Amino acid sequence: MVDEDRREGAQKNPPDAGQDAPVPATVEQTNAEQEQAARHHKERDRQKRVAKIAKRRRSMRRRGYIKPVIETFAALATVAIACLTVVYVIYSAKQWQVMSDQANIMIAANKQARETFEASQRPYVGVGRPDGKLAEFRKNGGNTEIVVYFANAGVDPASPFTTNVYSTVPSPQFVPEAHIGRFLDLDPRHYPFAVKPAGAGILYINAGADLPGHSLRPVLVRKESVPNREQLRKVKSGKLLLLLIGTFEYCDRAGYLQCEGFSLKYEPTIDDFVGFGKNTCSIGPERSVDVVKPPDDRWLIPLPRCEQPKERGHAE
Repeated sequence: MVDEDRREGAQKNPPDAGQDAPVPATVEQTNAEQEQAARHHKERDRQKRVAKIAKRRRSMRRRGYIKPVIETFAALATVAIACLTVVYVIYSAKQWQVMSDQANIMIAANKQARETFEASQRPYVGVGRPDGKLAEFRKNGGNTEIVVYFANAGVDPASPFTTNVYSTVPSPQFVPEAHIGRFLDLDPRHYPFAVKPAGAGILYINAGADLPGHSLRPVLVRKESVPNREQLRKVKSGKLLLLLIGTFEYCDRAGYLQCEGFSLKYEPTIDDFVGFGKNTCSIGPERSVDVVKPPDDRWLIPLPRCEQPKERGHAE
């Protein structure tokens, strides 16, 4: 009877198909699983953090082990660099010394080559002809002359060439020696400003003509120094001594003044002049202050007797 009532009640109120019957035990189990999953997730995160920390500490420990080695290698590298620097400095100093020595050798070689070239090109002037004749008497109409020969055996010209020749018969009279003089002429009347800068020009005094290379020049003794007929007869008979004394001077390309003295003696036994010692050449100071200047010399400034290469280069 009771079972029948239940069946009737079930038929009258059937359960809703869209709603599940509550299962309390299953819900609790699900919550527990979620909490456990959350705990596992947190544990995994913690383990990951711990692993990271451990890895970092291991790395730091490794670095701590490697750092002294690195510092040691760095110190050794510094020492090696310092040693290499010292070696390089020493090598550079020796190389510089070698280069300096080579440069000095080259400079000396160039200087020697230049001097050799200049010596091979410079003028070489002496008394006498190539055949050995130094001087001789020479007839010029009814008069007798004495001529002295000068020869330039060099390549360059002797420029300018100036001589002073005296005879001891008759008694030599004092005659001022003619030395080369070179002056800067500032006289505006000679060199107007419109022609030359600052009105300057070069003036030579007591300068003879150039003696070219490989050439010969006869120079006559002054008439007042030539013996007369009676004196000449005594000279040739050996009763009277005749000496020719003098100097000659010239400039070379390098700007040096060459001045030499000579002394010749007439030898009657061979009727010729021979060398008789060597006269001195007192040229005086380098500049032309001892040269006899023209009366109007207020515009003349003394210069070196010979033209200097730098002047020639400036002029070119």
